[in-house]
Amino acid sequence: MKHKINIVGFSRDGGDGSGSTGFYNDLDELQSIERLSDEEIKIIVDEYDPYENGLIEHIEIEIEEIEGMFKITPFSSGWGQ
Repeated sequence: MKHKINIVGFSRDGGDGSGSTGFYNDLDELQSIERLSDEEIKIIVDEYDPYENGLIEHIEIEIEEIEGMFKITPFSSGWGQ
């Protein structure tokens, strides 16, 4: 049986050549864990500047149960030069 779920990816530039990406169940969870204000979320969504503000992506993942094991379809998230 196959199921599809939607998750939220959040990437941000570390400012020193590094970066990070986290995956969350929804925007509320992202906002809570990353401690982002409503205004910060609005800026990230409205102003496409991933180096300055970060990048929010909405990702659909397919999960399939095969003989008691769960397999997800490969997915990736990234940005850069």
